[in-house]
Amino acid sequence: MSTKQDLYNQCVQLVDTRFKSIQGHISDIQNSLLSETKSSAGDKHETGRAMLQLEREKAGRQLAEINKLRTALSKINIEKKTTHVGLGSLVYTSKAHYFIAVSLGALKSSEKSF
Repeated sequence: MSTKQDLYNQCVQLVDTRFKSIQGHISDIQNSLLSETKSSAGDKHETGRAMLQLEREKAGRQLAEINKLRTALSKINIEKKTTHVGLGSLVYTSKAHYFIAVSLGALKSSEKSF
């Protein structure tokens, strides 16, 4: 497997892991909202529901950002070789190596950091 293919696969795996994690979090919040029962302390109940709804909205925004990353990754053609730096390019400099894709932090391939 080429370095570019390996880095691309790592990116896809990281994004998919984050996607599943956020989906699970949204599901947990939804279950909490459904199980929230009315108590004699009405304000406390409403505050709890409002907090859960805010958490759900925040998770929804995170999910939208993850979907943007998935879209960007889907546009990468790892077979394409170019003379200019662009999405999917491997860039080697005297200081560091870069895989131009989505912002996910440092990745390793063939004992090199990208």
